[in-house]
Amino acid sequence: MSSRFGSTSGLLGRDSELQELELFLGSYHRLVTLWGPAGIGKTSLASHFLSLQETSGSQVRYCDLSECESFHDVCRVVAQEIHCPLSSRASSDEQCQAIGRGLVDSGILLLLLDNCEQIVDVAVRCVSEWIEASDTLNIVVTSRERLRCRYEQVLEVRSLALPQEGQPIEDSAAVQLFVQRAQHAQAGFDVCPENERALATLVTRLDGNPLAIGLAAAHVNTFGIHGVLDNLDQQLDLWRGPRDAITRHASLRDAISWSWELLSDVEQRVLFESSRFRGGFSLSAALKVLPLDGNTLQVLDALQSLRDKSMVQGQQVGSQGRPEPWQQDLAVRFRHYTSIRLFAAGERKSEAGAERFQQYFVQQASQLAHAIDSRGCPQSFRTLSDDRANLEHTLRIILSSSPSSDSVSNSLVLALALDPVLTAEGPRKAHISVLDQVLDYAMESDVQPGLLNRVYRARANAYRFHGELDKAEIDLAASMAIDSEEEFLCEALTDLGVIHHQRRHLTRAEHCYKQALEAKLPTTPARTVARTMGNLAAIAHDRGLLTLAYERYREALALLGKIGDVRLEAICLANLSIVEMEQEALEDACVHVTRAIQMLEALADHRLLGITLGTMATLHHAGGQFVSASTVYQRAIEIMGRIGEERSQALSIGRLGAVLACMGQLEQARLHIDKSERILEQLGDDTAREAIGLARCFIELILAGQAQVDKRSAQCKEHLSAVIACIEGANEGTADRPALVERSDDARTFLRILAPAVHQLQTGSLPDHYLQQLVVGPEARFFRAPGGTWQDLRRKHPMRQILMKVITARHTAPGEVISLRALQHAGWPNEKIQDEAGANRVYVVLNKLRKMGLETILLRGEGGYYLSEEAQVQRIFLDWRVFQ
Repeated sequence: MSSRFGSTSGLLGRDSELQELELFLGSYHRLVTLWGPAGIGKTSLASHFLSLQETSGSQVRYCDLSECESFHDVCRVVAQEIHCPLSSRASSDEQCQAIGRGLVDSGILLLLLDNCEQIVDVAVRCVSEWIEASDTLNIVVTSRERLRCRYEQVLEVRSLALPQEGQPIEDSAAVQLFVQRAQHAQAGFDVCPENERALATLVTRLDGNPLAIGLAAAHVNTFGIHGVLDNLDQQLDLWRGPRDAITRHASLRDAISWSWELLSDVEQRVLFESSRFRGGFSLSAALKVLPLDGNTLQVLDALQSLRDKSMVQGQQVGSQGRPEPWQQDLAVRFRHYTSIRLFAAGERKSEAGAERFQQYFVQQASQLAHAIDSRGCPQSFRTLSDDRANLEHTLRIILSSSPSSDSVSNSLVLALALDPVLTAEGPRKAHISVLDQVLDYAMESDVQPGLLNRVYRARANAYRFHGELDKAEIDLAASMAIDSEEEFLCEALTDLGVIHHQRRHLTRAEHCYKQALEAKLPTTPARTVARTMGNLAAIAHDRGLLTLAYERYREALALLGKIGDVRLEAICLANLSIVEMEQEALEDACVHVTRAIQMLEALADHRLLGITLGTMATLHHAGGQFVSASTVYQRAIEIMGRIGEERSQALSIGRLGAVLACMGQLEQARLHIDKSERILEQLGDDTAREAIGLARCFIELILAGQAQVDKRSAQCKEHLSAVIACIEGANEGTADRPALVERSDDARTFLRILAPAVHQLQTGSLPDHYLQQLVVGPEARFFRAPGGTWQDLRRKHPMRQILMKVITARHTAPGEVISLRALQHAGWPNEKIQDEAGANRVYVVLNKLRKMGLETILLRGEGGYYLSEEAQVQRIFLDWRVFQ
């Protein structure tokens, strides 16, 4: 089998580092240190760069200093490489000066000093003197530790690129290297659907480290890809390199031991004590968990030194909003390389350190969870998300101990802190499992009723998120039985109202919400009140009282704006946008849902982000922007699949089916709708399944339109009758079961989009007000200018793409001029065209479009073109020939 990754002779994934190194040496930086941990590929990068320089005619010299232990050793190796005689009687100063003169005599020279970490002080003295001696000398150093001298420019050699969400796994340099190395051990090995998930996990857990990847790949023929993954914790000793490998690269343990022996006693202690952390740690956590007899400066100095020696990674984290007093260090986090953490974890750690670790994260969990409960506090959520692995690790430690009053309380605190993160990030099974384990652990202990109450409510909400309403109601009843204090009554009544709401028992839900507001106390968090008000707005929306719903959402948003609860504000904005869509205020709706998405992206709430992206895609569908609707739905589906949000994913799959039908992709539309209905049936969500069933009407309408164009009137009538029957059925209800349009936003949206299309097909004409609008079909396959005639662009792809570009810009950024280059890229995305030729092509297309009736609305601005803000655009999905 041939690989998709080509030759194994090249240097994978290092183009940017090679370019940066060349840029540094070409811009007055004469000393560049390639700096990074064991096995990251410093020597390979430097050697490859030297070979490229030599090919271009430069004089280069390679000096391996890995065996050097003294100043004289370094001078001897370099002198031998540049053919400079040294007197054995000469002093160290005289030897260094002699090499300096030898370098001057060599002319322009690039010198590589490889593996300097064990002789950093010596290297600093040497390179400083030699650079001062020769104006034409450039030096590249490879080292696990920075030299920290005045001439040094550091280039950190980072991990190989890991697989990214939404990108083909083959784009990852780490995966490419694994495949190439694995093919040496097992001919024909390659990426396939059966192994790609395991392969992505494997290279990610190996930190994209080339040495670790190479050692792991060499054992694929023995263990298989899944066996290698299962034995990752044994990677230090189990995986060994070739017999002829240099000693320090024979295994990961050998490579790390080389660096470990160069650490001071304090650095070693800080490293093995910090190996308790999982997924990184903040500076404040380090100062609380790693005190060296209370010596803060010693901890700071050791962390800085470990960073300089590539034993820990430093990561800059943006701080959004105003940090709480205990969050002042949010701009810096440290992270272990997995292999180094495993190595350090094998060293002896103190019991006192274990206690400090647990106390710190329990206290942090309590503070951050309180901040979220009281006012949302997005920065607290981000901090919890960053420390999720540490919180989960702390909880596992507690749950493995015998229950006591303190340990049970601590487990409940940790579960409550993890709850918003697990809700947002999933997966669902992990979320429910954490709450199950903690409640089981607390079963036989006497704990604070308030804590137990909140954990039961958290599990009730987790069940509710996934449609398990009976279980949710049982847990909510249990929470109220444990603690019926008035302090919790407003929240509990709101939660009960939401359960009734999901069951479409609107009267019961509204009664609960109103009771909750009546029960609120001065101590009730404002966010709880705002949440309840937002839910009352949703009740009004479900009853078709759009004006009342709009007013109540605005009232809730005003309160949320005062307390700064970004998460609830985003939910209200997204719900408000649906109301505005039904009020025909699509532009306002798009503004609000876009703002909601920006908030949720900043918050990294993946669950709500996926749901809100689905709302945005629905708005695009309603506005006739089928291509963008399809793209956004696909992103939403990917996010919700990743976190296990089955119901919302199924809804987006079905909605995407409706969009694909509008785009004429009928077979794909059927497959998506079928899949959506199967999932919703398995989840027992009959209302959602019925609503998605309406998506089939779009297929029927397209078939009816095609039949009408082909003069097959009987078939046209048959398809159209099927659509009308579905619409009538969705509007019919009984005393026991309200009509589908009263129970489902999706049903109302589908019918809103279908209604004008049905009218157009029945009458064979467009409404009168369309005459003064720009009417555009799917993917701009046809259009009609205001007051003009139909124009067929099906065979004019660049023209279609350029028209779509200006129409989309009119919707997203009214009045903004689109440059000629952007229009050229839209029309000919994969062609490399010179600017002048590309501009000419664009001018030709634009002139043709203007002659087709767009001369009054397709306007020229400074540097490009735009669609007039006065132009009204109407999208349709029926074939234009229906209206002939």
